[in-house]
Amino acid sequence: MNVTFFSILLLLSLGTSAQEKNNRLSFDLIGNYAQTDNPIVVDTKTFSFKTGAVGLKASLDDEKYGKFHLQYGVAYSPSESASFHDAQLSGSITVQSVGYGYIYPIDIENSLFSFDIKINNVVNKHTGSSFTGTHNSKDVNATVNATSDFTRTSIGVNYKLNKDTTLTAGMGNLNWEIDAKASGRRIDKDITFSTDINAEGSDNFYFIESLFQLMNKKTKLGFRRSNLNTDTSNTLNEVYIEFSTNLY
Repeated sequence: MNVTFFSILLLLSLGTSAQEKNNRLSFDLIGNYAQTDNPIVVDTKTFSFKTGAVGLKASLDDEKYGKFHLQYGVAYSPSESASFHDAQLSGSITVQSVGYGYIYPIDIENSLFSFDIKINNVVNKHTGSSFTGTHNSKDVNATVNATSDFTRTSIGVNYKLNKDTTLTAGMGNLNWEIDAKASGRRIDKDITFSTDINAEGSDNFYFIESLFQLMNKKTKLGFRRSNLNTDTSNTLNEVYIEFSTNLY
């Protein structure tokens, strides 16, 4: 996955160098963290959901056609907990995040306001292959895996506060799917147990952003609040940041 992503970045770089100046390739350092207000409930099963990653975002900005981007991120949590079938488990989780998106800007002549039409998709894969714990006071080993797939379409309203600062507020639609599976085995006996959950839906979301200069670098800080409704109402809160590297 890493090789494919960075190979695409290299092709973008080579392609951009031969383009006119109105095509600009840029790279940002990115990070995000998201967590639901409450555990997700599906068919009486419950699970807590949180995700996040840090990584790199490559954007190709064309004055005529808009802005395209690819992103890749990773994360590691040394201590997470899970419970199912009366088993209490803990272990480490690794996260790989891959995404792409498109922004079409709409400028208003002689105005401090502008609009952005956005679409983006992000897939996060969580892998926990070395969970340990107890089941009915007996030692167990387990694996815990989850995949989340979020596709968002939205419109944002931008207000240029000054030459370095732009404020944005917007809303849109979120199509989402989360798959989670846990499998365990008691060490003293050849007894296995497992559970899985699938949840999906289409909900609204809202966001605010600020684009400003930090250490002479363009920096974006944002907060996104998405409905994530299953058998119960829920909300996914996310904080995200982008920090320009100004490579091009």
